[in-house]
Amino acid sequence: MLCFTGAPLTHDLCVHGNPVVELVHSSDNPYVDVFVRVSEVDAKGRSRNVSDGYRRLGDAPELVRVELDAIAHRFRADSRIRVLIAGSWFPRYARNLGTPEPILTGRQLKPATHAVHFGRSRLLLPVG
Repeated sequence: MLCFTGAPLTHDLCVHGNPVVELVHSSDNPYVDVFVRVSEVDAKGRSRNVSDGYRRLGDAPELVRVELDAIAHRFRADSRIRVLIAGSWFPRYARNLGTPEPILTGRQLKPATHAVHFGRSRLLLPVG
């Protein structure tokens, strides 16, 4: 799991629509999942979930685009935006066996190591 927290906002930021996270991603296993959550961290350090999204990758493409759930949210001045990236989010989403076998009947499990490359990875917020 990776977690990135931005600097405190200098003013309110209104977001409406579907946030998108673009990740330059690689894995040693082509059958992986990517879960992304955006949250707001207040001045006291409390994190509140704002939106999240999930992708099951069959061939582990290099550039992964994860569209998060639609929101209408105001990030308050002095709060910070946090992005969490994980390889799964069980039990909310079904476990990934790490193989091409069917989820319900598969018997083999194969672990995966993920890498997120920072250069072109980004969070896109629909602001207005």
